[in-house]
Amino acid sequence: MSYVHLHFFVLAGATFPITDIIVVNTFSRSSVPLLSVLSGYLMVGFFARRPYTQAVMSRGRSLIVPMAIWNLIACILFGFTYPIWDALIAATDESKLVYLSFLRDLFILSLFVPVLIVWARNAPKSFALCIFVYYVSGWSNFVIFRPQIVFFFNLGILFALYPQPMPRNSRVIALIGIIGAIVWQLFFPELSGFYFDNLYLRPVTAFGFWVLALWIAAKHPDFGRFDKTAFAFFLTHGVIFTLVGSIYSRLPALHTIPIYYTVWILTPLISYAAIYLLWPLSGRLGRAITA
Repeated sequence: MSYVHLHFFVLAGATFPITDIIVVNTFSRSSVPLLSVLSGYLMVGFFARRPYTQAVMSRGRSLIVPMAIWNLIACILFGFTYPIWDALIAATDESKLVYLSFLRDLFILSLFVPVLIVWARNAPKSFALCIFVYYVSGWSNFVIFRPQIVFFFNLGILFALYPQPMPRNSRVIALIGIIGAIVWQLFFPELSGFYFDNLYLRPVTAFGFWVLALWIAAKHPDFGRFDKTAFAFFLTHGVIFTLVGSIYSRLPALHTIPIYYTVWILTPLISYAAIYLLWPLSGRLGRAITA
């Protein structure tokens, strides 16, 4: 997901279409579906265990507060955009760090979780049909910026209420699906539009990463230790990448295609390693700015 937001300055000749297709346009497409499905799935139990007001306040504290903090940091470092309420909390338009607007959409959806659960329990077919129609309509508005989030968030609610087993041979299915997505984009780029993206690419890549995650959890449970800094990396990576790009743009001696490509590939990995090692040392400050 972070590679989508890795924007260095344009270097003449530094285009890597195959890498873009595999990393950015395929693997990274799994991020919104997976994060949304997991959020919807977890919200069913979250709202069931506490009063509505307490649940909403908790969601605001863990989603809107860190969003506002890191957008403010980005504004201070890179310049304010206006109106300020959009820059900080995406009130009516994208925030300063565009990817953090995702948290705002999640918070809006969480306000309706009890109603959505009742609807999904009493009329699951009409519920599924409505969220699908909204999804394929592509209707973005000031209430919800990304219809993909609405669909996958509510799909997570359905999974929580009506658990489904993983299909047999899920690894083979996932592998074939992802290879098919890559090959299609390589050979038919003109046909890789809105419907391909939303009806095939996002679901298939999300399923693939879900299968991979289950395999890692079963075979290498110690990988779970990386979870504790995942949200900190999500919040900070836009700021880190912009700073790295700014520094790199001022070092013309390094403006060769091999170095550019190496920096592009390694920046997210090194950034996450740094967050993983340093964030636990931030103590109360770190916990405060990630809510």
